[in-house]
Amino acid sequence: EALWDYSVPAKIEQLHDVRGESPLRWLIVEWQSTPLQLSWIWEEHLDKRFARRMDQVIQWRDDLCPGVGLEFMLLF
Repeated sequence: EALWDYSVPAKIEQLHDVRGESPLRWLIVEWQSTPLQLSWIWEEHLDKRFARRMDQVIQWRDDLCPGVGLEFMLLF
């Protein structure tokens, strides 16, 4: 039996990282599943609310800690 059923929509647990600039941006997603599943997904495939949330975190990072890389993202 497969560990992951691709026919069932999966919910996002957490966004971990982002690369690229909009509109060509991709994010690493932790899915609500057992066993743990992480995968890169193009931003255009995510629900708009997740993209807006990631935009807000990026803006906070840039405002509060200019020049800090992805280490800031690990705090969330």
